[in-house]
Amino acid sequence: MSTLKVNDIIEATSGGGKVFQCRVYCNYNQSGTISVTESGNVSSIVDESTGIATISFSNSLANANYSAPATSQAGQMRIGDTAEMLSSAILFVVENDSGSNQDKPINTFVVVGTG
Repeated sequence: MSTLKVNDIIEATSGGGKVFQCRVYCNYNQSGTISVTESGNVSSIVDESTGIATISFSNSLANANYSAPATSQAGQMRIGDTAEMLSSAILFVVENDSGSNQDKPINTFVVVGTG
């Protein structure tokens, strides 16, 4: 297997912009015993409480100024607050449509940024 090391990837089209890559991705089940279904750059997951999970990264990012779109099987999934969006981990809260924390079997997110 070969390794490609570059500082930037730019689209080849005229006026092409910089390509920002996925730094972390995760699909996890928080219903019952929390478990990772599929992931990249995830070292561990901790069930903090009903609907709340902290996901640690295998390789820390340069900073916490990234984007982390997320979705859950039902209801909404959000970052706890800015203090819980770190270069080494992120905390998510999953809520049902009534706004109560709830464990769901399908929760997904990606981390995209320059970090």
